[in-house]
Amino acid sequence: MNRRKFKDIEIDEILITDIDGLCKMLSMGKQTALKIAQLAEAQVQLPCTKLKRYNIDKVRAYISENSF
Repeated sequence: MNRRKFKDIEIDEILITDIDGLCKMLSMGKQTALKIAQLAEAQVQLPCTKLKRYNIDKVRAYISENSF
């Protein structure tokens, strides 16, 4: 069986991410990143999976609206 090859993509092309990617994007810990994602209502539930994903555009919009 061949291994799946992922193409290199730019950060701006990513639509959703898991909690680890969200932590890296925000440069914050897991609990703080989860709190921001919840406040931004950015959680996405994909069919046929129990893994939680987060909409990056909603998180960015929330940060832009609520930053000082």
